[in-house]
Amino acid sequence: MTGYTEGLKDPKQKLALFNQETQTVIKRTQEEIKEKMKRKSVYHRASNPGYVKPMMAVTWHTILVALSFGLDENDDAKVIHTLLDGLKGAIRVSSIFGMDTERDAFVSALAKFTCLDGLREMKPKNLEAIAALIEVAEADANSLKESWKEVLRNISHLERLYLMGSGGKIDDSMGSDKPGTSGNKNMPAGRRPIKTNFDDVNAPLIVSKAKPAVIDRIFTNSVKLNK
Repeated sequence: MTGYTEGLKDPKQKLALFNQETQTVIKRTQEEIKEKMKRKSVYHRASNPGYVKPMMAVTWHTILVALSFGLDENDDAKVIHTLLDGLKGAIRVSSIFGMDTERDAFVSALAKFTCLDGLREMKPKNLEAIAALIEVAEADANSLKESWKEVLRNISHLERLYLMGSGGKIDDSMGSDKPGTSGNKNMPAGRRPIKTNFDDVNAPLIVSKAKPAVIDRIFTNSVKLNK
């Protein structure tokens, strides 16, 4: 459209003509879109699961950003539920197809949103994220590979907060790799949980939601995972 304005010296005339041409293009584009919408589109269902991996490889970063932004900015329960389902699905797909970088990124995003690190006060949506992480730990443990360490570390934080809130005894070795120390013997070395300013606030919330039997089952079953 700049060609239409090159012979004009008056800036106002140039701007007016530019705006006129812009509106013409917009109108023409809208008409083309409306015309295409009138045509019946055909939906093709893919039957080969091999199509999924290249699609995920191209879109995973955008998916991760969209889900993370949505979880940060929303508090609506239905929206949070949908976004967490998206994260769980992304973790499963990337795990099934052996996409290590993508899987690690999605697991880290979910783990971060649980607030089990004690860096923030928990909200209801963070408790929902904890429930989602537990689902991943139970359903996809065998395919998580290196990401299992991140999951187990956060489950260890969860157990510790539960004991704090319920008045249970907390072993100083929780979260270490010392043999015979709770379920956390499977934790990597040097990842011992450290009490933060928000632990006292978050612990009672964990007690109201967490199920110790589920936590114990995750630790117990971790020794049965495929190597």
